[in-house]
Amino acid sequence: ALVHGGLANRVRVELQWIESEMFEQPDAVQRLEGVDGILVPGGFGERGSEGKIAAATFARTKNVPYFGICFGMQMAVIEAARNLAGIKNAGTSEFGPCSEPVVGLMTEWERHGVL
Repeated sequence: ALVHGGLANRVRVELQWIESEMFEQPDAVQRLEGVDGILVPGGFGERGSEGKIAAATFARTKNVPYFGICFGMQMAVIEAARNLAGIKNAGTSEFGPCSEPVVGLMTEWERHGVL
């Protein structure tokens, strides 16, 4: 879709696939310097999630467009909760017990068989 959008606007879209786990290392987000946007797609599992949150922080603080799809949006919500709302331990119950979940499974919202 990104390439097709570029074609429609006569712009060449250059994609860089970057493993999110690398951003869990100090100063690794500098690899994002110079990008025009960040796409964090859907996914699952805890692996690389802190790197995705670091990418969301980079995007927010450097004013780089961030497009979070499904899990990518969940990571952006956690980033904002931690760094803008001051919820230090914000996380997701999707990974297991969490002291301050800001993202949860829909089944956790069920009360008496109703969502």
